[in-house]
Amino acid sequence: LRHELIVAEVALALVLLASAGFFMRGIDRGRRHELGWRVDGLLTGSLNLRGQNYATPAQRRIFYEELTGKLAALPGVEHVALASSLPTWNLADNSTFVVEGRPAAAPGHEPETSYASISPGYFATLELPFVAGRDFNGDDRADGRPVAIVSESLARAMWPGENPLGKRLGWNLRELREVVGVTRDTSGAGDAFGRPTNHFQLFRPLAQSPGNFSVLAVRTSLPSATIAASVRRALAEIDPGQPVFDLGLERAQIDRRLANLQLAGEMLVAFAVLGLVLAAVGIYGVISGFVVQRTAEIGIRLALGAQLRDVLMLVVGGGLRLTLLGSAIGLAGALAVDRLLHAMMPDLPTAEAGTAAAVVALVIAVAGLACWFPARRATKVDPMVALRTE
Repeated sequence: LRHELIVAEVALALVLLASAGFFMRGIDRGRRHELGWRVDGLLTGSLNLRGQNYATPAQRRIFYEELTGKLAALPGVEHVALASSLPTWNLADNSTFVVEGRPAAAPGHEPETSYASISPGYFATLELPFVAGRDFNGDDRADGRPVAIVSESLARAMWPGENPLGKRLGWNLRELREVVGVTRDTSGAGDAFGRPTNHFQLFRPLAQSPGNFSVLAVRTSLPSATIAASVRRALAEIDPGQPVFDLGLERAQIDRRLANLQLAGEMLVAFAVLGLVLAAVGIYGVISGFVVQRTAEIGIRLALGAQLRDVLMLVVGGGLRLTLLGSAIGLAGALAVDRLLHAMMPDLPTAEAGTAAAVVALVIAVAGLACWFPARRATKVDPMVALRTE
């Protein structure tokens, strides 16, 4: 019964450790996921224009132009841009679209793209490189020709083997936009968790579609607190009643979004460590009892010529056999728990072989250490004392 309890303790400890390892590795992978644009050094905040002062597109356009001009002039600001959304968690808006010169897709099978309205300098601010064409500029005014910039995936899928510049696409055939630029694909911070990503992205000039909500992005080398204060002052000079929300470094905002997952992972790690300690104590107790019960046998073995390493292998081997059996059961349980977690949280990455191997090695190492001390005590059994007792 004691042996079965040790096997169960080892198995449960390994399930907890492996699950915690899978969970924490997934969070770390999400944080380090390559987005295709540079998050570090980017200060962001949200604006929501309300009231009669911003009732018309022209009023909003004037506000945005004045704000970007003031922010670009601030010391320490390298680039500044406004957008209806950032690709941090993938662009907020999605729509089907049509391509000029291509037959219409069957209903329900139309291509879909995420899209955003952006100001000139958006790609420089995010350090998102161009594949072809140009950025928006001052000529892309409200009364100018409708233009668009598309992602590399969209251009490759819609115009394979062709130059996408000069092609036209839009929400319908009456609202076509000419493609003037192609950029690299971007990813959101959630993509590392297995979230399906639509790399079809379309950008249009903010001047041609200025909405009430926008995200402010400032590329800077200054401390966030310094530049945030300057941004608030510049905004107050234009409209003292207009607040900016969630102003801070984009990296910190991503970390905050992952904070709940991080806390859950840390709690899981704490329980896993506790389970491992309990398993180690259990193994130590069982092996110590084994040594006490078989003291006479060990003495006889030593008297008949057994070497110390033979005694060590006898004692440690018994504990490791229990550990290996528990590890095999625990590894199967960990994979089952991983599937359960993945079913509940599809964004979580699946198990990694490296993490599983590291956890199994840790459990075996701790178990071996728990067996070592009783084994050392067994090697100090005096054969004569044991034989007299017998």
